[in-house]
This record gives sequence, structure tokens and C-alpha cells, in this order.
Amino acid sequence: MRGRRGSWVVLVACAVAGACGSDSKPTPSTTGGKAGIGGDAGGADDTGDGGSDVGVAGKSDSAGKSGGGASGNGGSSGSGGTSNGGSAGTDANPGMAGDGGAGGTPIITGPQPIQFTVNGAQGLHAISPLIYGANVDGLVCNDAKAKYSFCRARSSALSTYNWENNASNRGSGDCNQNSDSLSVSDDPGVAVTDLIAQADGMGASTVVTVPMLDHVALDKNSGTAAPDCSGDVSKSADYLNTRFAKNRSRKGSALSLTPDTSDGFVNQDEFLAFLKDGYGSSSLLFSLDQQPELWVGEHPKLRATPLTYDEEVNLTVEYAKMIKDGWAEAEVLGLVGYGYLAAINQQTSPDFETKGQFVSYLLDYVDLHWFAEIYAGPNNARIVGEESDPASVAARVQAPRELWDPDFMEKSWINDVRGGEPLQLLDLLQSAIDDNYPGTKLAISEWSYGGGKHISGAVAAADALGIFGQKSVGLAGAVSFSPNSEPYLVGAFEAYRNYDGQGHGFGDTSVAASSSNVALGSIYASINEADVKQMVLVAINRYDDELDATIEIAHSAAYKSIAPYVISDGHPDPVAGDVVAATSTNHFALKLPPYTVTILVPSE
Repeated sequence: MRGRRGSWVVLVACAVAGACGSDSKPTPSTTGGKAGIGGDAGGADDTGDGGSDVGVAGKSDSAGKSGGGASGNGGSSGSGGTSNGGSAGTDANPGMAGDGGAGGTPIITGPQPIQFTVNGAQGLHAISPLIYGANVDGLVCNDAKAKYSFCRARSSALSTYNWENNASNRGSGDCNQNSDSLSVSDDPGVAVTDLIAQADGMGASTVVTVPMLDHVALDKNSGTAAPDCSGDVSKSADYLNTRFAKNRSRKGSALSLTPDTSDGFVNQDEFLAFLKDGYGSSSLLFSLDQQPELWVGEHPKLRATPLTYDEEVNLTVEYAKMIKDGWAEAEVLGLVGYGYLAAINQQTSPDFETKGQFVSYLLDYVDLHWFAEIYAGPNNARIVGEESDPASVAARVQAPRELWDPDFMEKSWINDVRGGEPLQLLDLLQSAIDDNYPGTKLAISEWSYGGGKHISGAVAAADALGIFGQKSVGLAGAVSFSPNSEPYLVGAFEAYRNYDGQGHGFGDTSVAASSSNVALGSIYASINEADVKQMVLVAINRYDDELDATIEIAHSAAYKSIAPYVISDGHPDPVAGDVVAATSTNHFALKLPPYTVTILVPSE
């Protein structure tokens, strides 16, 4: 990896020998990579679920999909697969082995043994409370069960948000029309301050998006929906000057808490001062726009060419410095990119071949959005949706292993791009930060593994939350793609934030925990800094049958019993079970039902 002069350093060197297509929506072949099969060009900005299957130049046009099929070629271990690289297979569901050797566990049936080992004196590090955050386009900020640690709005409209009157424009996701989608109120900042008030009421933080596009919406004059799209701003004469205001980081003159809505400008330093004056005691973090590398596709009326590295560097420095000058203690999230290609080559930026990705001393977090790119099931659908067929379930519960497991080979276009090298996403990103600019924190402010109405969604989400804590992620925010409630996703948060309904949760300090077979199950362990004997474990059964688990705990406390709380099929909220006596001090044996999340609380 190669560093850059000054305050910028390489985050991830481009490892792709050729341009890669967008992993947000199908793009023309001129951007590198022909659109893959089955992409949905509409609504990708807000649903996060549309049009991700885009081909990779130099590879098959349909490489954005899962290639040879999510359920594998021939069943058990796949063609050339390793013994534990894919999902646990069954006769009905052969696992995730593909014809490219994605791996798969040998077919097994019936209850299986597993051993979990915990050491309260090793691997100690603080768990950031900000890994338990939520994006409120599909989740409720003040959910009393989940007790989210931060709330964040998520929409392409935020790139054009006018804080002076709450006007915005979602771009291609909504006919390129200005609207009141963020707030019908014309009172300054209400779209943001309403969210802050909700978060404050829960003792949570708020992530505020600061737009960096050159223009923001001036009015809320929307029109008819597609295909008519009567409100498309380009149907207005001189629309950049008549339908938009110029956006700038600094006003250049005295700031006012009552913005001038007639001067043709929207000033972000004035927005910052407005928030500091009214919400100075609130816990606020500031995000530099929303997936700016996708502006050219999401906001084509405002951005005609792809964002270059130099442009994003300059914008990031300009806006981050403005925030630090105006509110020195405020934390700033930068990059805020969509997925793998945003980290590797800024979504095939025109100058990516001559530059590396970057981090600035002005940034507290490097932020990447992550939605599993794995496809499975009879419809070969992306697992971030609601599919609950056996193949999709098996793929979903294994998918979080892509974050860390050196033996996990997912079947996706990302695996194809990497030449079959395991992703280990969190290690990939964190090692780049540590090597080049230690101290910058890693954020995944948008993530999803789908299935929030099914037990597999709880299993996958609880696994992701556990690994975020174990791998020292600084901030993470779940996304719901469902139009209705997702009780199993909420249940996964309860496992860590409110397992007994009384506000008790996972500890603030991670300790060493390991599994004898991560393809079948994982375990995460915590203690509290104020009382190290207070231990909480989260055990995950990602297998479709029972696990006969033994747990060995090395710790200063002498535990004689363990109380389980179980999330299972039909029970999205943790249910207290019978207390289990130790077989000997700090040694336990218990059965984990199929596809479950079990919170375990040892007692002396």
C-alpha cells in the first residue's frame, strides 16, 4: 500500500485490474462493466436493494450476481470447495458452494457438538456503544425494545437538503423533483431537529448529514409520479438558478440563526451554528454527504460527470475543516461510500488508477456502507430482502462471516473480482487504517443482511453486531429494507441492548471468545469495566438443527450457573429459559435449538 503526501493516506489500494461497474445500480458500459442480469435501476438510493448486480469489466457481464448459483453445484462441499468455506448444507439445501469453489460444509444432519471457549483475561478492549445504531427510514428511532445508540436519516434526498426550509430532491429515485419528503414544515432545520429530539429522548446520539453537492433544493414543488414525472426540475427554465440554491460550506460573513431564504445561497456553517446554538448539549456526529461517488447516477440534473478523487479530497477537507472550526469537539464521518467499490476505487472514479483511497486527519471515522451482495434461492434473489426459502436462509446466516473469516468464500461478484481471495472486510479496512493513519475509526453507518421478519434475520444481525464489537468497529447503523416492521432485526438489538426487557445488555468490554466450528455457531463475550465479574455471552446457532454446546470460561469469577434468554423461530424477543447449573465451576453444557440467538448470563 502506498501513502500520499500531506494529510491524506491510502485507505485501500485498488486491487482490480480494470474498471468495475457500480454496485449500487446498473450503469452504462462506459463506466466499466455492463449492467448485470436482474438489476433494478429504480429506488436504489433509498431502498438500497435495487440494481446492485452489475458486471465487472474483463469478467462476465453478469458477474454482479452470484455466478453459478447460491446453492452450489452438486451439493455438499462444492467443486473445489474447502471444508468450512460455505454455508452449512443439508440434503434440501446444499449450502453456498459454487462451481468456482466457494466452499461448503460437508452435508451433516442431526444434532452436532460444538465447543465455545471464553477467556475473561484476554482480548480485552472497549466496545463502542455506537455500533448499535439505526437508520430511521425503516426503523423507529425511539424503539423502547431495541434501545438504539444513535439515529440517522438515510436518503439520497439528504445530498440536496436545504436546512433553511427543509426542501430536498431525491434525484433519479423520484423523478428528479423537488419535494417535502424530508419535512412538510418550512421551519429551519426541522427535518434534522425532530430526529435529534427523538434521539435525545432515548439518550442516543444523532448522525447529521451535511450536503456537499453544489446545489440544494430551493422549493418543494413536486409533480406527478413516474412515468409522467411532471415535477422533473429540468422541465423548468434555467432550473439550476430557479429551482435550486447554491450550497456552500462557509457564508463568508456574520452568521445568523434566522437564515436568509431569498439570497440564493444555503450556508452549511450557518446550519452548524444553528444546531450548536439549539442542540449544543446533544450528542451529534456529522456525516459528509451520502455516497457522493454515486452523485452522477442519483442526481444527474446536478452532476453530469463522476466525482474524481481530487474533488472528493477537496470537498472533504473543506467541509470537515468547517465543522472542526465551528464545533471543535464534533466528530466527522467521511467517505460515506457505497460498498466495496467505494473503498477500492471510489466507484471507478475517472482518476482511480493513479490514486489511492484516502483518510484525512480531519476525519474521526472512515465510513463505508455494507449490504451483502450474496444471491440465493429459487429466484436467485439478494439476501438483503425478505426471502425465507431454505437456500436464502442458509446463505443469510452464513453471510456475516464475510466480515472476518479467512476460511469463508462467499459466492458473489466481489469474490470473483478478488480472484477467490476471502474478503475479511473489517480486517481489510482496519489494517489499512492502522498501517497508514492509526487512530481513525471505522464506521459502517449502513448495513443489512435482510430477513428481518424471519429468524435467519435475527441470527445474521446478532452475528454482525457481535463481530462489530469484537473487531472494534467504531460506529454501525442497521438498515431495514422492509416496508413493514422487522421484529427479528429488532430482536437482534435486544440481545445486546435489552435482553431481559429491563435494560440489561451486553457489556462495555469485549473479551476473547471462540468457537470450534464457526460454520455451525459463533460466540461473543463481554464484561463490564465497572464490574469485571458481570459477564454476558451471546451464542449463535446458524445450523438448522440442534447444537450440543459446551462452554468453558476462564475468568476470575467462579460461575455456578448460567441463565439463558433465547430468540427463536416464532419468538423474536428474547425469552427467559431455565437456569442451567454448571457441570463444574465455569463449565457448562446446554443445547442450542436450531437457528437461534441465545444470551447467556453466568452467575456465581
